[in-house]
Amino acid sequence: MALPTRKRVNPVHTKPERAFTLVEVMVAAILVTIFFASIFELNAVCLRYIGASKESLAAVQSVQDRSETDFASSRRGIGADLAELSRPETNEAHTDQFKD
Repeated sequence: MALPTRKRVNPVHTKPERAFTLVEVMVAAILVTIFFASIFELNAVCLRYIGASKESLAAVQSVQDRSETDFASSRRGIGADLAELSRPETNEAHTDQFKD
């Protein structure tokens, strides 16, 4: 039986190891940084819109409350005038004019 022979390895002709180059790593880092920066900016824009929406809603509710209050007070005034007009008049007020 023959003994296995060793293969000589020539260091010049070896296969390169699979790895990322510095340029590839830098490009990937820049892309990841841009991605996260855009996510944070999108979050900030959404928070600004939420704040503006809350202020707008508060303003609309305030105007609506004022209009309801004004409407209720005007209705109360109309109702008071109608109640005043619908009261039966007493004759005593008019009979005082005819007393001697």
